[in-house]
Amino acid sequence: MITDWGAHHLDIVQWALGKDESGPNLAKPPAKQGDESGAAVVYDGIEITHGQGIGVHLVGTDGEIQVTRGRFELKLGDKIIASHLARGGNLGKELDKAEEGYLKDAKVKLYRSPGHVRDFLNCIKSRKQPITNAIVGSRSINVAHLMNLAYHHHTEIPWNPETNTFAKGSKHPEAWLGRSYRDKWKI
Repeated sequence: MITDWGAHHLDIVQWALGKDESGPNLAKPPAKQGDESGAAVVYDGIEITHGQGIGVHLVGTDGEIQVTRGRFELKLGDKIIASHLARGGNLGKELDKAEEGYLKDAKVKLYRSPGHVRDFLNCIKSRKQPITNAIVGSRSINVAHLMNLAYHHHTEIPWNPETNTFAKGSKHPEAWLGRSYRDKWKI
């Protein structure tokens, strides 16, 4: 599930941390080999742990946000400010309420998306990059692959997000970063 749903949700983590064109420095295995949750990636000391369920739960010093496809909740302290976790209701109104009340003067603003398909079609006409361009997509899926490697090999994986390879001094085989191709096929 990490390389399926993870690609959709780890991009939110990358965006929230300002790492859209970068990535983590380390991938960590779960506590026990064979566990299906608990692997983590570390971004300059900030640890993001894979849990059960679908979505992202970001916890900061003043509050927290839970986000999943078409649903979110914003809490400041113990107070729920805006919520659209249950199906139904008007997501747009809850987002506007949160933005108006708490994000009016934010240094970073969310973009308005017409949806992935419409955004892509608009970009074909305008020749601009889509909201989630190839770099953002590849960097997000790299995070999912790193978590899978940590689960599969049950080892810490030092990572260099600038070079998209194992960090200097890592003992991990380069073969982990690719695959064997059938005869006559090469990249």
